Amino acid sequence: SRGVLQRTAALVGSSSKPRMNIKQAAYRCRSGGGGSDGHKTSTATETHSCENKRAFLRELANLGRVRLVKNDGVTVIEQVVTFQDVFFTTSKQNVQYANLCDENKNVDFHIYLDKLAGIRFEERQGRRGPWRLYYIHLLGTREEPNTVGNVVVDDDDGNNNNTFVSCSLMLLWDDGKPKGEYEPKQIKAWETLANKWDDAYDATTSPPRAILFS
Repeated sequence: SRGVLQRTAALVGSSSKPRMNIKQAAYRCRSGGGGSDGHKTSTATETHSCENKRAFLRELANLGRVRLVKNDGVTVIEQVVTFQDVFFTTSKQNVQYANLCDENKNVDFHIYLDKLAGIRFEERQGRRGPWRLYYIHLLGTREEPNTVGNVVVDDDDGNNNNTFVSCSLMLLWDDGKPKGEYEPKQIKAWETLANKWDDAYDATTSPPRAILFS
């Protein structure tokens, strides 16, 4: 997949969302296809970019447990998930989604694939202990410049290209294990992803590089 992504800090995303019953569509598609609301499973006519995104999201299953963190600066939502059962749907209006739905674990998570523009790998020392933290940030861009008054300000990756972290995935150790005691295969899987999707990944790069889906 080298070359599937190009390195850049310019990413795409938006706060606008189509009006539709995503949860109903996701469960219906997972159980066997479209229904009267016009939702259907993804088809071969979808864009090359979304195919790359789906490939990446499927590979997240190799990480095992991750903590999904959504922080908009006012509220924080966290959920422990795996991507083992990620599945994909396309609406009648050709809006494409990645979905994690598990009613038993109260998981109901959706990604607008057209809005998912890039990713960023980050490895750093934990603030609450001596263990390392491993992140994958899902990225987008604002429709308007990030400004204070008439001044364009830096984004969270240190650039002024309107990028932002929409959601973060943090590698998580198994229940009952001491904090920071990952399974070796988890770290190996994270490193494999980082080196595959960012062909010049360097944990010392600050801020971490943004990778654009193409």
